[in-house]
Amino acid sequence: MSLSAHTNAKNTNARNLYKKLGYKEIGIVPCAFNGIDGVNLVLLEKKIGN
Repeated sequence: MSLSAHTNAKNTNARNLYKKLGYKEIGIVPCAFNGIDGVNLVLLEKKIGN
């Protein structure tokens, strides 16, 4: 089982926090987010349980 999250690639504070919490960056996806073009979302995942 795993948890997933995403954040803007420019948000280094969030990226560092997720890393400290055990999340791994699994990819970056360019997209339009909330109507804003040119956003790069970092996809994060953390394995939990067995």
